[in-house]
Amino acid sequence: MSRQYSAVIAAVVFFLAGFGLEATAGEIDDLILNHEVSVANFFGINARSMALGQTGIASSVDGSAMIYNPACLARIRRLEVAGGFSHLRLENTTDYDRGRYTGYTSQTSVGQRDMTRTHLDALSVAVPVPTYRGSLVWALGLYRVKNFDRTLQLELRDAADAANYIEESQTETETGGIYAWTAAGAMEISPKLSAGAALHIYTGKDKYGAVYYSKDASDQEYSTIDETSSIVADHLGISGTIGFTYQTSPYLTIGAVIETPSFWNVEEDSRVDGVEIYDTLASEYYWEVAYGNDGYTEYDMRHPFSFGLGAAVSHNQLNLALDLKYTDYSQFEYTDDFSQDLNAVIQENYKEVVAVGFGAEYVFPEPGISLRAGAYLDPLPFPSEYIEKDRQYFTLGVGFLIDRVMTIDIGAVLGGYTINYLDPLPSTEEYKTRRIYLTMGYRM
Repeated sequence: MSRQYSAVIAAVVFFLAGFGLEATAGEIDDLILNHEVSVANFFGINARSMALGQTGIASSVDGSAMIYNPACLARIRRLEVAGGFSHLRLENTTDYDRGRYTGYTSQTSVGQRDMTRTHLDALSVAVPVPTYRGSLVWALGLYRVKNFDRTLQLELRDAADAANYIEESQTETETGGIYAWTAAGAMEISPKLSAGAALHIYTGKDKYGAVYYSKDASDQEYSTIDETSSIVADHLGISGTIGFTYQTSPYLTIGAVIETPSFWNVEEDSRVDGVEIYDTLASEYYWEVAYGNDGYTEYDMRHPFSFGLGAAVSHNQLNLALDLKYTDYSQFEYTDDFSQDLNAVIQENYKEVVAVGFGAEYVFPEPGISLRAGAYLDPLPFPSEYIEKDRQYFTLGVGFLIDRVMTIDIGAVLGGYTINYLDPLPSTEEYKTRRIYLTMGYRM
């Protein structure tokens, strides 16, 4: 029910395996739905790319090509400095199945909580090198590529009568993200063919906190649990990207990109503090137990290859873009000795996905204004029975060209997804997101 990390789940499964027991369905649910936070969690960068349906494999025209397809950097003809911000509004609604306890009536089963966050989205510099023929461009950038911001609130009450009831409440907040420190280069191999490569160093922090309270009351006794917990995870990773673009005609450009497996090390510090109280009318005393525990976990993992294809069509003032990206998340694995028991479950339950994005842009040359719209599907890597509504988003935006040297782009992303917990307490979590991107660039 609460968000846990794979390292914590690994400890549970490892403990069960050590006694020759099988993991229950509830633990498999935790592994599938509360997956490693860095998996299948690309946040998207650059207002123009996001407004065009999170496309960029063949359509990037600025420093964001370092992430989408480094070969597109070869189009940059003047020194470019760019930066941007992103703003997220997240709305969570959680609905739990009624009839949880025999003899009790479910009175409260829905929780709702919102959060907003604003972050630095990108900083980049691209430097074209003077060449006798063709193009050679070097670039450096810092990009927020994964977002961990999430919230949830649980409110449950089941009662047989006024004196016999069970109450639970929980609030979860998660913040943080991953930044990619990127160095890239691209060159024109021929008048129509460009190639590029990028090296990414990932750093970031994930902060999770939860406050939990429960009370089980009857005519003769009651018990309560009041607990707070926190997990702080530091991420460090590395990967590479190789890309190509080919201009088949003056109107059509196709692109291809390969993202190598990324290798990660994660260090987690956790803390749990709580108080349990038990009281009964049969005694004038009550029992109170306070507890606290610190934990530390370190683990390694490898993300799989990703392959992308893109197409960009330009005719007069109309630009169209289409991206397809394939990733087989069943090949995600933990590479440390402690977490090996999870890999077989991952291979069986995670799946391959194809993310699809499409966008259109119309340019008004005289005022220097561009209007954009698009949509994209970013599938979750879980079995279909866990997904009520997959991640799907609609996008729109506008761009301004000022004095032919400065660009200001604004993009908006609207959508969300809904997932189901099957065990031990069936529930549905709906997430609605509204993201705003602002990117500014200057070319000298």
